[in-house]
This record gives sequence, C-alpha cells and structure tokens, in this order.
Amino acid sequence: MNPGFYESNSAIYPINFYAKDHPFCEYYIYNNIPEYFNSFSSLFISFVGIFGLIYNNYVNQVNYLYVSLIINGITSFMYHWTNNIGWGLMDRFSMILFPLYTFHIINKIMNKFNFDKLTHYTYKFITLFYITSLLTITGLHNEELFNIFFGIYLFNLFLYVFYVEFIDKKLNVDKKILKLAWKGIGYILFSGIAWILTESFCHDVWFFKYLMGHTFWHYFVSFGGYYISLLPVSIIKNKRKIRYIMKIPYLDEYESGIEYNDNEINYIT
Repeated sequence: MNPGFYESNSAIYPINFYAKDHPFCEYYIYNNIPEYFNSFSSLFISFVGIFGLIYNNYVNQVNYLYVSLIINGITSFMYHWTNNIGWGLMDRFSMILFPLYTFHIINKIMNKFNFDKLTHYTYKFITLFYITSLLTITGLHNEELFNIFFGIYLFNLFLYVFYVEFIDKKLNVDKKILKLAWKGIGYILFSGIAWILTESFCHDVWFFKYLMGHTFWHYFVSFGGYYISLLPVSIIKNKRKIRYIMKIPYLDEYESGIEYNDNEINYIT
C-alpha cells in the first residue's frame, strides 16, 4: 500500500460551515450580503408549513411535510442572510425531506388500494435509490446536479396529479381539490421558470437582478406544494369540505372517511 497515493488523491476534506458559497442574483443589486428579499421570502415557506399544521392537521406523513417546510424556511433564510456553505447544505438537505415524505405517503396509498407486489416493490426501489442519489449529490456539494434531480421530483408531482385525475378513477377525488392541485402545479412551474431565468441570465440581462425570481420561487413553490398536499389528505379522508382563511384553502370536517396512522389505514364511519 502506498500512503502517498491516498494523501495526494484523497477528496475527503471537511467543509468549513462558515465558508462563503456562491451568491444569488439579488446579491448583485447591493454587491453585499445579506440578500434581503431572498432571506425574508424564505420565511414564507415556514409560514405555509405552520398554516398546514394548524388548519390541515389530519395525516401524520403530510404533517411531516409541513414540518419540513418550516425547517426549510429557516435554513433558507439563514443561507441567504449569511451565504455560508453550512446553511446552504442544511437548506438542500431539508429539501430532500419533501420527496422522502411524499414517496412515503404514496406508498401508504398504494398499500390501501392493493397495488400488485411487483409494482409496489419496484416503486420502493426506484424512490429509495433516488433519495440515496440526492443525498449523495448534496453531500458532494454539487448544486447544479442537485437542482436537476430535485426538478425530477417536482416533475413527478405533475405525474402524480395526472395519475389521480385521468388514470385511477377509484381514488374518486373531489374535482375542486383536483383543481387546487393543478393550480399548485402551475405555481411550481411558474416559480421554476422565474428561478431559472433570473439566476441563469443574471449577468446577461442587466435588469434581471431586479426581478426577484428567487423570491417568487420561495413564494410559489411552497404554496404550490401545499395545494398538492391537499390531494393525499382528500384521498385518505374521503369526504371533506374545503374552507378558506386568508384566501388559503384547507380541508375541514368530514362525515365518513379513512382513518390514517403510521401503521395501517382503517375505514371509519
């Protein structure tokens, strides 16, 4: 064994939590940190999570999604306020909680509706391999690849809504809730376009730094995700009623439906 080989080729170096990461487009308005709009708009992500926990508190796994939003809003705020790599990694790692719990929710629904074992286990393998890849990419601090892989998750939300409406009629989801879910998909699409355009062409188009595309991303992607989260709650709770507070929808009382916990799903009346 040649120790010199490992000394010269090892890529295992600890990352300094306080080292500065790359700035986002808003930085070039002030040429300094913090990024005020990106920072404070991050807290809206936490607000959406808190709202979901207070007004839409029915399903444990969906609640975990809302808690993940709260955590992500805080870490994103600190990332844009300090530009520290450590907070940036916490921001991205907390984003991985979204697909993790989303896939768990879908897995529980597949259990309930008796999908065949081959489909079920194939789904489990693909999703767990995806989460493993996303964790590895984040640990390697490869942000561009992370963004691509996270985009795959967002595209799968579109496929999920499409599947619920047009393929599996036995789920029997209320059309109004499906309409909200499609609205959520639209929000996510708009936020992604705003983020990509402003960050990609920030130096090429002089006024792009004033468009606050990243701020729109924080606002609309969190709202879009919340709207889509009403779908699994609707499927699990069966009969439901949409109410609004501050023009934000949530699901209220139901007459009969499905009781959902960590271990199983049982019908109740």
